[in-house]
Amino acid sequence: MKKWILAFAILFSTSFLHAEEATQAEQKSEEKSKDQNTATTVVTYPVNVVREAGEVALGVGKKAVEVTADTAQTTGQVLTGDVKKTPEIVVTPVKGTAEGLVETATSTVAIPGEALKDSQEASK
Repeated sequence: MKKWILAFAILFSTSFLHAEEATQAEQKSEEKSKDQNTATTVVTYPVNVVREAGEVALGVGKKAVEVTADTAQTTGQVLTGDVKKTPEIVVTPVKGTAEGLVETATSTVAIPGEALKDSQEASK
């Protein structure tokens, strides 16, 4: 009976040692994972800033084309006899440009935050 108790005590103590080693290995793995995630975030952030800035530039170009098209359409309508639309020849570009500036400013301010969010998602 004493042999069984001794064997059980040895088995019980070694299981605690293995559990502690497993916990330490898991902690080291988590630290390594955090370091890799941080490195990924740091590396991808500038790329994401450039991508976000490119998207803002595309938005500005799209808005400029829309304003130009609307102005050309209004001018065509005035030249074909719709004189009531004459004030819109001036109002449309001014309004469109102002809206474009607001959209550009809003989007430009959001670039760093969006890039950071994208970088953090890439590191997961």
